[in-house]
Amino acid sequence: MTPAIRIGERLARSHHRTRGFLSAWLLVCLLCAASALRAAEPPTAEAQLSRPTTEVGVPVDYRLKITGGQPSTDPAAPRIDGIEVVSGPDFQSSNTIMFDGRNMRMQRTTIYTFRLLPTRPGTFTIPASSLQLDGATVQTRPLTLTVMPAGNTGSLGAGRAAPRSNAPGGGSGNNNDNARLDQLIFAELIVPKKTAYVGEAIPCEVRLYLSARARLLEADGNPQLSGEGFSAGKFSQPQTGLQSVEGAPFQVVIYKTVLTAAKTGTLTIGPVEVTPTVQLPGRRPRLRSFGGFDEDVFDNFPNAFFFSPPQQVQVKSEPVNIEARPLPTAGQPANFSGAIGRFELGTPEVNPKAGVTAGDPLTVRVPVKGKGNFDRIAPPALADASGLHAYPPTSKFKADDEVGLSGLKTFEQVLIPQGPRDALPRYRFNYFDPGEGRYVELQTAPLAVRVAPGADPTPSPTPPTAASDTAATAATSTPAPSATPTPPVRDILYIRSDYGPPVRRLAEAFRPVWQQRSFWLAQSLPAGALLAFAAWAFTRRRARNDALRRRAALAQEREALRRTLREERTGRREFYTAAARWLELSGKDNGARLPSEVSADGVNDDAAVQAIIRRRDELTYSGGGVGEGEPLSAGERREVLATLAAHDVPHPAAAAAPSLLPAELASR
Repeated sequence: MTPAIRIGERLARSHHRTRGFLSAWLLVCLLCAASALRAAEPPTAEAQLSRPTTEVGVPVDYRLKITGGQPSTDPAAPRIDGIEVVSGPDFQSSNTIMFDGRNMRMQRTTIYTFRLLPTRPGTFTIPASSLQLDGATVQTRPLTLTVMPAGNTGSLGAGRAAPRSNAPGGGSGNNNDNARLDQLIFAELIVPKKTAYVGEAIPCEVRLYLSARARLLEADGNPQLSGEGFSAGKFSQPQTGLQSVEGAPFQVVIYKTVLTAAKTGTLTIGPVEVTPTVQLPGRRPRLRSFGGFDEDVFDNFPNAFFFSPPQQVQVKSEPVNIEARPLPTAGQPANFSGAIGRFELGTPEVNPKAGVTAGDPLTVRVPVKGKGNFDRIAPPALADASGLHAYPPTSKFKADDEVGLSGLKTFEQVLIPQGPRDALPRYRFNYFDPGEGRYVELQTAPLAVRVAPGADPTPSPTPPTAASDTAATAATSTPAPSATPTPPVRDILYIRSDYGPPVRRLAEAFRPVWQQRSFWLAQSLPAGALLAFAAWAFTRRRARNDALRRRAALAQEREALRRTLREERTGRREFYTAAARWLELSGKDNGARLPSEVSADGVNDDAAVQAIIRRRDELTYSGGGVGEGEPLSAGERREVLATLAAHDVPHPAAAAAPSLLPAELASR
């Protein structure tokens, strides 16, 4: 039995005696750690607002978070003109046991919450609070609260949104797991206006809250916004930060976009669906009772070290309703193009400003800056375009925010003056201001530019000189014949289309090379040579293939004859027929005269070959010659095979190839 088991048995037997001792020992350790922590770190105080912007009649929570100390008296609520204190202070305290290296310490946190209700719009400063913590004076920093008129803020309310069922894969949200998930992760849709005009650009935010007990691995790059009657721009890149929600730390991911109402009436924006990849807090390992202490003693330990596997969680926000109104018709300019927001018309720039004559182009740049629907505004128009040839303008936009709601848009237009002038006309631009509910028209000052007249196309008459006075007098006595009027000089001459002989010769001299006959004649020579070479190569290759096929057929036939001649059970007639065919194939293969083809004198000097041919003819044409079915004797077979081997001389071109009749055939 090991020492550990013995110790366990002794502790089990003395359980009732050691329980009180261990409880007292742990309590002493916790008190010592708390005292050491209070002595090592001074207490701190921090003021917080549940949200920095609200509207009249919507309350906000003002919290005082005290860490590491205990105030001597409860803090007082802030007194501000225009803001009423509805309730408070609500007291909440918690102790957290923390490990710092090898030491254990306890940290005490106290939160006082006041509910504030704004009664009028404006920007209010909540003054700093002074607290007495363990004999030391601690002061918080002042906060700023922006209160807007009723109906001009979003649906965020005074606290977090109502819990929803955000469990992966859906669900009703009635079980404990979904309720626990709603406390860890939820989403909000923030629309800063409840009423808007058709065509007005409205900024929108989607906020995803994740508890500090969970871990965000990857934010959703494309939230899904549902609804009808409006258009939404592309969401910006998500921004992350920290925020306190009901006294608990949360990591917040913010998505921004722009909404534009497309029709009048009540529009439902959302819900927005966000699908981040997170790790939720896992189940804490259960600790067995030891020495009388149950596992509940360790409930205050943070469980951030225990996470579930990565998973995608679908989170949906509550929808938001806005009222879309039509643009007023009273006071609407005739040339209103749909610009809604607040804009400023900058000073135009003209290039060049000097040395310009009639007919020279001028480039005018007109900047428009502000906040609104830049994607729908039309370029500023000239007040009077007479005497100018105006080209369609182009534009460049430089955004000042993530969603392109504010920025600078520069319009560039090319103007060509038709005559002399001292200035260019004004530019006009109009828009609708949704804050004031009226139309605004802006215009620039006249653009100073000096345009000189162009060259006179008619020649001016030459004044008479003193030396030609006599000739002029004589000319007056005798009437001069009427001169042919000089045709006016045109600015741009027409292209001649009459193809006379000079023009035809000039066109012939500059005819492209690919249109000349000599070029194609020169190209036909190499093309014909290439075709002839291809035909010769094809014919030669085909003849070579035919010769190879014939040789292969002869080789296969000789191989069959060789097997027939070597077979001892071959009959006499079949044997001599094969031998005569062997001699015939040898002659064809070697290019020599066939043994069966007698020369003109009818004499053949090879008696052995003639005997084989004659014996074949007797067995073939005699109608069953003598000894046709009898087997050959060994001597007769050896004699015939020796004759065949003697006449099996390879062709000189195939001298390196082995003979089809092996040497052992003649020796058998």
